Amino acid sequence: MSNALMDMYVKCGSILKAEEVFDCITSRDLISWNTQISGFMLSGDNGRVFSLFDRMRREGQQPDNVTFVSGLKACGKICATKKGTKLHAEIARRGSFESDVHMSNALMDMYVKCGSILKAEEVFDCITSHDLISWNTLISGFMLSGDNGRVFSLFDRMRRDGILPDNVTFVSGLKACGKICATKKGTKLHAEIARRGSFESDVLMSNALMDMYVKCGSILKAEEVFDCITSHDLISWNTLISGFMLSGDNGRVFSLFDRMRREGQQPDSATFASGLKACGKICATKKGTKLHAEIARRGSFESDVLMSNALMDMYVKCGSILKAEEVFDCITSHDLISWNTLISGFMLSGDNGRVFSLFDRMRREGQQPDSATFASGLKACGKICATKKGTKLHAEIARRGSFESDVLMSNALMDMYVKCGSILKAEEVFDCITSHDLISWNTLISGFMLSGDNGRVFSLFDRMRREGQQPDSATFASILRCCSQAVQMERCELLLESMGKYFGISPSLKHYTCVIGLLARCGCLHQAIKSFNSTLRKGNITHHEYIQVRVE
Repeated sequence: MSNALMDMYVKCGSILKAEEVFDCITSRDLISWNTQISGFMLSGDNGRVFSLFDRMRREGQQPDNVTFVSGLKACGKICATKKGTKLHAEIARRGSFESDVHMSNALMDMYVKCGSILKAEEVFDCITSHDLISWNTLISGFMLSGDNGRVFSLFDRMRRDGILPDNVTFVSGLKACGKICATKKGTKLHAEIARRGSFESDVLMSNALMDMYVKCGSILKAEEVFDCITSHDLISWNTLISGFMLSGDNGRVFSLFDRMRREGQQPDSATFASGLKACGKICATKKGTKLHAEIARRGSFESDVLMSNALMDMYVKCGSILKAEEVFDCITSHDLISWNTLISGFMLSGDNGRVFSLFDRMRREGQQPDSATFASGLKACGKICATKKGTKLHAEIARRGSFESDVLMSNALMDMYVKCGSILKAEEVFDCITSHDLISWNTLISGFMLSGDNGRVFSLFDRMRREGQQPDSATFASILRCCSQAVQMERCELLLESMGKYFGISPSLKHYTCVIGLLARCGCLHQAIKSFNSTLRKGNITHHEYIQVRVE
């Protein structure tokens, strides 16, 4: 009777009432212990699971497979790998778990949740007979660990072993496809799902399909799935709205926002975050302010850091830095994104003094800067030629660890030194970088061009091509300007020709301005105008740009 009472209270979520009954029992059996331990595990009180586990042993009751399963689930919930490994060792000492698929699955699940996917695989390989849960646990584990290749190989292996995938298996496969933009593989899974029966009534499966297509950049395919769903939940709406926001179709974001309300689905933080990002992308301050007002009416956003950060980001992108600061000041607890958004906002608005004061304040409040924070600080230094402050930031970055492998940070350092006129310091940073990207090359080339060292510009241009980096429009703008400064007409003509011929770049106003400057220096202005007339007829530059060039 007592065990039945406890079981009823546990299933009704009244764990303390179950404990009252447990405490009244004069002689507890294994079912009493298992019911109470399972109840605390289900309620999320994992500490009580472990204390009861120890107490039952002290009172002479040995755990069984059901007890161990509850203990393993509790370990998985709080990533208690050490405790879970001890339970595993005890289970192994007690006898073979390999033939107990329920126990083996619990062990695998614990290791997966603790991030020990290889240990989970060891357990899987020991099992004498895998069931669908065994396969799903391991496949899901490899998907969560990012080893998508193993997801696909296990998917094929389970079929060869005669186990048909279910919805859970397909969801893991679709997530793996989305992570690596494997559209072809994802489309094949979609076709297989469709052949097996109607997915339209399975919202979990439909949402996974939509998410895969969104991550693969196939927003129209995601919309096709959405239109087939018989009943959309909030995740369905958020997935499609987020997809259109990421694809840049902000008009569809706003129309879907209105439609979901008409269909009786209320937006949540994720929906509002997508709407605010769409507003920021097109500087729709009025629409963003309306969303802000709606968010405020719905309740306090100050404790929702995701929502607050999205609001700040929208105002920063719309150029309303003071509104962004108002939101920042309302937040109860700032995270690193909050600080970075506001610091970046003041840097973009040109208020470099506020950048430095916020930099100091975030440290005082215990928040350490990251690469994005330092990049904003360095840009602010470059804007006002604050070499001393920039050098201090450089020293702090160096103390924190190697910046050489962080190309974002390295490029920001180079850019700061170039703008401060310290081209040799910029070159020192460049020489330390383990892998240069196009921005690294362009920053240094532009720096030497601005310093008047045309020889270094041409040698760097040759070196970047030898190292396999293709120049872009900005690279050619720097090189052509050097030709203009050095009055190298022949080289200028060859470069201008090679832009389209070898690199597929159409010359723009910037490039033609360099050429006309050079022609003017050579006394060939009429030749330049004739060339521009020909270019205008070909449509390479607009009439407005042509007039600008003629004026220059």
